[in-house]
Amino acid sequence: MIQNFLNTTDLISNLGENDLTSELIGILLGDGNLFSKNYQNQLDISLNRIDDPKYVSYVKNLMETLLNTEIKISKQKGKAISLRVYSKLIIKTLVNLGLKVGNKVKNQVGTPDFIFKNISFIIRCLKGLFDTDGSINVDNKRDIRLSFQNCSKTLVEDFYRMCLALDIIPSPTIRYDEKRVAWRVDVAKKDSILKFFQIIKPEKLKEPFRRIWIASKLIYLNSSEAEQQRIRNKIKIWIKQNNKKIFKYSKKNAFFLKDTCEKTLGITIDNDLINKTISKVLDLEKYMYDESRAEHLKVLYEKLRSTLRIVEYLIDQGEVNIPHRQTIIAHLKKYFKEKNLDYQKWLNENPKMRIGINEDNQIHVFPNELRNILNEIICRILIKYKNKISETKIIKLLKEEFENQDLIIMNWLLNSTKYNKPTYQYLNNLIFLNKKLIENYINKEKTNITLLSKDPFVPFDRRTITLMVDHLIKIGILKHDE
Repeated sequence: MIQNFLNTTDLISNLGENDLTSELIGILLGDGNLFSKNYQNQLDISLNRIDDPKYVSYVKNLMETLLNTEIKISKQKGKAISLRVYSKLIIKTLVNLGLKVGNKVKNQVGTPDFIFKNISFIIRCLKGLFDTDGSINVDNKRDIRLSFQNCSKTLVEDFYRMCLALDIIPSPTIRYDEKRVAWRVDVAKKDSILKFFQIIKPEKLKEPFRRIWIASKLIYLNSSEAEQQRIRNKIKIWIKQNNKKIFKYSKKNAFFLKDTCEKTLGITIDNDLINKTISKVLDLEKYMYDESRAEHLKVLYEKLRSTLRIVEYLIDQGEVNIPHRQTIIAHLKKYFKEKNLDYQKWLNENPKMRIGINEDNQIHVFPNELRNILNEIICRILIKYKNKISETKIIKLLKEEFENQDLIIMNWLLNSTKYNKPTYQYLNNLIFLNKKLIENYINKEKTNITLLSKDPFVPFDRRTITLMVDHLIKIGILKHDE
């Protein structure tokens, strides 16, 4: 009983008047719900797993960090996914902080008072609200408009009030949408939109499919009238084929619009063009050179070993003005020249790390240098726990070690929409192999590499296993006679 009580108390140790709680409250007010009746106490957040997969992972990680408990995941009808926690203590704590249990529309919920006491809390709560019930709209060929819509007028008024507290000026009127039975506020001024992106750093602008949608729509609206008409005709056919009434954002529609623009306009909409298009419509200055910025790019390259990964990392960090990959190279060369350093020698010392995924969504190309680092960390964990530790616990310890060692590349892979699942699988494969190696080490048995390579549960060939074992011998974890 005492142990259970301790675990429960520890469960909510991070929940209180702080930044993370403020963001979670914003998310709950947007797409969440608190339920408490008899013996059932439930926190539930419903998200879109198809169109916003990156945000689902983001919210799950936020909940795990803040609530320190397992998150139950349930796929719902259509695109929905539910992130759920059962805990009377968590519900009670959130209610004490100012949230309400039950129907949010009926209760006409508002933002808890403590949020308005601290600018940092306002920023994080606004982020949670916008990422759930906000939208980024493309109105015409030069304009992006932000809006927030909710069935609670009080909450929309609070959103307005929080924007003003950050000197972000919304449109003067809060409007009522009879069709959607909801209240709405817009942010239409370009300087306020830019300030919103720079301060709030919404996950919505980081979602790769949404960035494709925004850029493709801007490219379409900035094409000639004849080209626009051809694209419009294809959109009408697409809407009819998919039994829809309007053409709005979704992963499917984003890729359709991208492909249609590419074929009609004879262009390739890659990451560089997407970033350039979004930056241009926000009237951002050119990614200008300065020494500190170039030095930062140098550090990022040493950590990520790819200009493409630098671009994706900066997007994930919430940067609005994103450099082209060619710009990154140009700035690095200029920096090395100014410092009288050998650029080519530095490149040779920091070779590009190739990471490839096959048709089965599994990693089939992985850099030896990075794999050796991972094997060393895994082996030291296994030795510490005498090989008696679960894969889940090892992954958790690995994440902590990635933070401690500033392994940005691993954090990026684990949070990337493209690489997330194959990276977790790859880590589990490495854990399985290293458990075999450490088992032999503990039992003082010789490791048969040929036999290991034939094990159906070890997805590495003989050469790769040999390279891994040789490195572990070299650093003293394994011995030669093994």
